[in-house]
Amino acid sequence: MLRIFLPLYLILILFAVIFISAVNFLPTIYLHSALFDYEDQITKGTFYLIEEKLKGLNYQQQVQVVDGLQDEFGYPLHLLKPGDPLIDTKNWKIILSGESIQLDIDDANYNIKKIPDSDTVIAIAFSESNAENAHKQALGTFNLIKQKLFAQSREKWPDIIHKLQPYFGFPINLIENEMLSGELLSVLANDKELNQRFDKGKIIYIDGSDYEYYIQKLKEYPYILQAGPIKPPIAVIISFLVGLFILFFLGLAFTLFLWIRPLWISINELTCASNNFGQGKLESRASVKPRAALGNLSSQFNAMAERISRLITGHRDLTNAVSHELRTPIARMRFGLEMLERTGEITDEKAKQRYLDGLNVDVNDLEELVNELLHYARFEQVRSLPDLETIEVLPWLEGLIEHARGYAANLEIHCINNNVPVALKIRYSPHYLARVIHNLLRNACKYSQHEINIIIELTEKDILIHIDDDGVGILKQDRQRIFEPFSRLDESRSRLSGGHGLGLAIAKRIMDTHNGCIAIDDSSLGGARFTISLPK
Repeated sequence: MLRIFLPLYLILILFAVIFISAVNFLPTIYLHSALFDYEDQITKGTFYLIEEKLKGLNYQQQVQVVDGLQDEFGYPLHLLKPGDPLIDTKNWKIILSGESIQLDIDDANYNIKKIPDSDTVIAIAFSESNAENAHKQALGTFNLIKQKLFAQSREKWPDIIHKLQPYFGFPINLIENEMLSGELLSVLANDKELNQRFDKGKIIYIDGSDYEYYIQKLKEYPYILQAGPIKPPIAVIISFLVGLFILFFLGLAFTLFLWIRPLWISINELTCASNNFGQGKLESRASVKPRAALGNLSSQFNAMAERISRLITGHRDLTNAVSHELRTPIARMRFGLEMLERTGEITDEKAKQRYLDGLNVDVNDLEELVNELLHYARFEQVRSLPDLETIEVLPWLEGLIEHARGYAANLEIHCINNNVPVALKIRYSPHYLARVIHNLLRNACKYSQHEINIIIELTEKDILIHIDDDGVGILKQDRQRIFEPFSRLDESRSRLSGGHGLGLAIAKRIMDTHNGCIAIDDSSLGGARFTISLPK
């Protein structure tokens, strides 16, 4: 479970880090230009009017003028000289080049611009958070415009507004009270507090459906000074938010894709392999990487497919071999029965008895074959043995050797202990392990000429039991085939020596259930060496 979901968790964490970083930095990068243009429009005319008053004055005179203007502005005005610590060196270079710049100083947003033909810099702070701040923002600008108007007769006011318009980045108008647009009148009618502020002569900020307005009633005159409509950068903000959401969902989709894709590939690989295997292509395997999320499942599938493939192949070979093994005794039995049916033609009682004895031999042969097949089938299914016991190895092995001397005829059987402790114990099934030892000893007795050596020794991890004979040995190319069911070797190890070729196959199965193995090598006596390896 962890292998499947850990990549998803890591990818989601990485995506969250990238997305949070994007949210923190993209607004600055994406909106900076739009906000700069917007603020430049707002302050463009104000800078012009202030510059007109400061033209031709020395610094001390400029300071006095700015101090006087401060009372007319609802937000701070600063007159700065190059090198002032409020602004860093990098931004001073930009300002002195003639560009206007916006900076955050002491949590206030400042528009800063150099006065032409002077090294003096004017910094105007403004805020746009609420109605009062909006009043403060526009107060200085409106007062400067009113100064221009009040200095002339009312007949010249339209011409004054017309001359000032090119210096502003938004429309400025002088409107008769009755001519205020229906949209603005509707906003004032629906907001009593705003309407009261308007009647008192405050500058009112109105956020229309698509544009912003600043309006102020001129108390002594039937006119309203209007700045606007000003198009806010709302479209840019909305497009940014939409883009941000699209980026979020695309990133989430891509994140899920990165997680799902390897799972999908692994599932598809497993599906194809299982379909092919189900259609009889037993060699089909899933090629999923072990470190993949479904690597364990793939390994289990491949192991299962390997076991099934071996099982089916083994059953097929076993069926073919069984049919071959059964054919000979059945044919002999049929022949014997046919001969007995012709009893009238047989007068010799010895001949009849010979046929009966032959039938008994064939029945015994079939019974032995069936028993061997049952044992083989059982050990093909069994993965562990239930009747395990802890027994001392040496006394148990010496008992088996003593029993073997009873059927070894004139062969000499020697037991050699290579420094194995007498009290050494192992946990195993004595009945089935004894079957393995007896099978190997009987085979050694059949093919030995004079002697057999049983050698027991101890390694770091295993207990080894070697059974050496002085027979003809086993060729290297036959040493693996000899453990296959019904496998017989040519020459001396032939059908004439008896058996059905299942003994060693069963012995190998028994050793597998003990987590051990059987190996074949050359004996020091000149024949074959069978080595049983048991884990300590």
